[in-house]
Amino acid sequence: MSHLPKPCVPLALVQPTSGDVNLLVRVLPPAPNQPPTVARIGDASGVALLDVRSPAQASAVGPPGTVVRLARARPAVHHGALHIGVGKWGAIERQREGVDVDVDEAVRLSERTFGTMVTPAGARGKS
Repeated sequence: MSHLPKPCVPLALVQPTSGDVNLLVRVLPPAPNQPPTVARIGDASGVALLDVRSPAQASAVGPPGTVVRLARARPAVHHGALHIGVGKWGAIERQREGVDVDVDEAVRLSERTFGTMVTPAGARGKS
């Protein structure tokens, strides 16, 4: 899926009722006692963590430092935290040198709010 239906938007502009959106995340190195790989969603206005639940999912998302685009993400608020769910027909796409590469559509990621502000490098993405 190289053509995305909507342009990527910063996390600050994502509202729980805004429907399907595309988001950019950055894959982080694994931390002690944490899931194998996590990805931060964010820009200067805020950051969240996506937990990758298995080594297979971590491998599908990419190595630390990879910028990943979540296509057709569905934001929702649960217990005061923003959660991103990838829709049944959505995709997780990896960006490499300006090329979108399909990753596993079946990967499901859960997310917790994280209180650090960061701007992911290379979060320019194609519309």
